Amino acid sequence: MADVIASRAQILAIFKELYGERIAEQVNREPFMMNEFEQSTRMLAGKYWTVPAHLEGLSTGGGPSAVGSYAEDEEVADSGAEAYVELRIQPKNHYGTIRITGLAKAASRTNLAAFAEAWGSEIKEKLKWLISQLNAQTYQNGLGALGRAGASADTTHIAVASTAAGNPDGPIPPMSWFRVGMKLDVWADGAPFVHATTKRNGTAGTKKEGVVVTGISGRILTLGTAVASMTANETGTGDFAIYEDGRENVPSGEQGKTLNGFALLVDDETEGPTTVQNISRTTHPIFRGNRMHNSAVERELSLDLLQQLLDTNRIQSGVESDFLVSGYGMRRKYLNLLWHDVRYAPQELKGGFKTLQFDSLDWYVDKDCPHGRVIAGRKDMIKKYVVRPLGILDDAGTQAERIPKTDTYEILIGGYFNFGIERPNSWGKLVDLVDPAI
Repeated sequence: MADVIASRAQILAIFKELYGERIAEQVNREPFMMNEFEQSTRMLAGKYWTVPAHLEGLSTGGGPSAVGSYAEDEEVADSGAEAYVELRIQPKNHYGTIRITGLAKAASRTNLAAFAEAWGSEIKEKLKWLISQLNAQTYQNGLGALGRAGASADTTHIAVASTAAGNPDGPIPPMSWFRVGMKLDVWADGAPFVHATTKRNGTAGTKKEGVVVTGISGRILTLGTAVASMTANETGTGDFAIYEDGRENVPSGEQGKTLNGFALLVDDETEGPTTVQNISRTTHPIFRGNRMHNSAVERELSLDLLQQLLDTNRIQSGVESDFLVSGYGMRRKYLNLLWHDVRYAPQELKGGFKTLQFDSLDWYVDKDCPHGRVIAGRKDMIKKYVVRPLGILDDAGTQAERIPKTDTYEILIGGYFNFGIERPNSWGKLVDLVDPAI
């Protein structure tokens, strides 16, 4: 039977079908957290989503200032308007590219099935890498910050700081956030969300190609290009790495380009900027997440600390937490706390073994969760705001663009979405914990 000649539309249709599959096969790139939140049904209003928020009413005389207990002959408080503020959640843009040779395109027109089989792996792998990076961003601060330089860094290496003292204003990054071949910018900043004066691999404000990670050994990144005047220490004031072009030149508020993750949404004002979703957390402290810390001094996990985390979320927000997540090291610490409570049933612990639990809540484990912390909250308070899900960006028609002066064609994949939170005080994180996985 003769092969059927395929049209360009048929070829692109196969791409779309392959892109649409949910990829969760390899543990080291398995997307977990980014898939745990429901998609919001709110419509995009121009440049961002808007959500009305009821806050304290400090400037209007509403809220607590309009109520009280008085003697019968005393004048009661004036009634004031309640304070409603507009939350603004901005979409972020995420991209990946697939390259195909002219020879492969020509062959596909006479043997579509063979083409789909040969390139199916390429398509799926690119999507895995993109989703893997987005899953890591779920735990970050939206400004591209990845990790501080540790004590042994030099001009061609970054030792990613592995202590709470080395990352007092950000999470301790797991090495799953870094990959050989990824590109980084190195910044000389005093904090992950405050721009100082210099981007180490170029003049501040200049768009530069990132420094390529050519090797990873333990927590040491080898750089393909020397980075001049690298500053490194364990006090949290040294240089740090971000995704290539992962932030605006002079960021303020949420002007980063990556997903708004837990380091921003579930925070007081330590790991992210003061203004979050158009709300100042200084003016409105009720819009803060609950960050239970120990001033960058690491301490052992305990059942009492875990209960404090859940109780704090309940006291601050009035709703119960329904979700716990940590890295593998904190799961081991929790299991060690339960060994004396082993029941006389195979593979059953008081806290749960196959499905780990604490206080009747499922405890999930994610390789991308930062070290030395446990995060808890209400899943329905965080939503995925989507303009366009991941797929082929074909608004100009189904096409593969030829790269100039080559016989290679590119197909662009991408999506426009972000995370948003409506009640940050229903979420909290327990940080500054000793983590055996580091």
